[in-house]
Amino acid sequence: MIRFGRISLLLLTLALQLAGAEAPTMRVLMESGSEPFSFINAKGRPDGFAVGLLSALAADQGMRVEFDVRPWQMVYADFQQGRGDVLGLVAWSEERASQMDFSLPYEKLVGGVYQRKDRPMLTRISDLAGKRVAVIKNALTHEYARHQDWHADIRPFDSFDECLRSVETGECDVLLGMQLVTEYQIQLLKLKQVMPSEINFPEISYSLCFAVHPGQKALLAKINQGLYNLRLNREQDALHERWLGPLDPQKLRWRDVQPFLPPLTAFLMIILAALLWQRRLLLRVSRQARAIRENEERLQLVFEGSQDGFWDWDVTSDRILRSPRWAGMLGYNLEEIGRGRNSFFDRVHPDDLPHVIADIDHMEKGQDHYAHEFRLRAKSGEWKWILDRGKVVARDPATGKPLRITGTHTDITARKLAEETADKLEQKMQETQKLESLGVLAGGIAHDFNNLLTAILGNANLVLQDPTVSPLTRDCVSEVETAARHASGIVRQLLTYAGKARLVTEPLNL
Repeated sequence: MIRFGRISLLLLTLALQLAGAEAPTMRVLMESGSEPFSFINAKGRPDGFAVGLLSALAADQGMRVEFDVRPWQMVYADFQQGRGDVLGLVAWSEERASQMDFSLPYEKLVGGVYQRKDRPMLTRISDLAGKRVAVIKNALTHEYARHQDWHADIRPFDSFDECLRSVETGECDVLLGMQLVTEYQIQLLKLKQVMPSEINFPEISYSLCFAVHPGQKALLAKINQGLYNLRLNREQDALHERWLGPLDPQKLRWRDVQPFLPPLTAFLMIILAALLWQRRLLLRVSRQARAIRENEERLQLVFEGSQDGFWDWDVTSDRILRSPRWAGMLGYNLEEIGRGRNSFFDRVHPDDLPHVIADIDHMEKGQDHYAHEFRLRAKSGEWKWILDRGKVVARDPATGKPLRITGTHTDITARKLAEETADKLEQKMQETQKLESLGVLAGGIAHDFNNLLTAILGNANLVLQDPTVSPLTRDCVSEVETAARHASGIVRQLLTYAGKARLVTEPLNL
């Protein structure tokens, strides 16, 4: 029995050894300090998105995996010297393609530039001139930076942690790194002075892969098959959501949305109906607004064509809104005219002000319309005649007092001047007619008076020719003749004034 037990134990040990031989071990060289892809956790074990992905991949392909997680410089140098089976967390480049074979990509990263917050924002590639640029030694960003003509001081570091802290402390000015990893590390390390600049490098975006030594076709095929299977069963999506979800959320897929499709469809139908109803309402409001705008334009054209000024008086607040034409007809602009009623009263002619105030009182007592003419002082100092028409458009239902009055101003100065000119002409015509009447009257009187003087002069002449007349009589008659001739001269002047005689001018020897 003892011998049989020893034989059974020997066979069991041999079986276990054979079983272990059937599961090949894959030794993976992985970069440390590259969270959230690969790092050593608080328990001292390898952890991260790439570590979890390789572990799931190995389980899917029936393989065992051993991780060797150290700084990038070490694992990269070991892999170049033929140590290890797989190099995790590596990007394809022409330089590396000659040294290793790459798997299918499992994550894409985009490059960017990060700087200190207290420095001027970098916006162009030329801003890197003279700057101290931190990169990870022998990383893809280092390879890219070495071939650029930036005139910058490229400073390689052994770890990404050192790169970030060099910018935080001011040892370097900027950091060239991959956006997702850099922003994760900034949050993890709680850095306060490092921020992204406005410079991006889409040309150095790359896809993360797993690399094997040249000629390891079988191992590379298992890795690619495992990646494909993990995508099919969504295990890669679960790992991505766990590690990268907060930084780079995965897009929803059709099968993720499918359970919510019926209620989502109903909700979208309700939203569509609401949008259609809102569109109809907006179209109606738009038509009404267009009609109001057209009416306002027509009204504006009417006012502009009539050359009238428009005013709108809010009686409650004593604010008057005036059109530019209202101020322009007085030589002002709107900024020079006040908004209150006093700004209007101050420009009314003192003789016309009582009449204007009386019309406003009539409006307050129930009158709805008024029209009166008065004079307003222009900016030049002259007085302009204005025809003011007003209408009450709103009253207080309780008191009946006007709340709003609107109206127009028309410049009637030219009409007033024309009326004054016509009045003067009419006065002159009346004076002329009076003078003509006086001339006719004077002519008639002169003719009649001249007839009387002819008889007097004739008889006086006959008396003077009579030799029997006494000297006294002759002297008296001579005086009568002299007076008659003098009166005849006055008659000639009357006839000349009346236009009934010819005026003769002749030189006199004074």
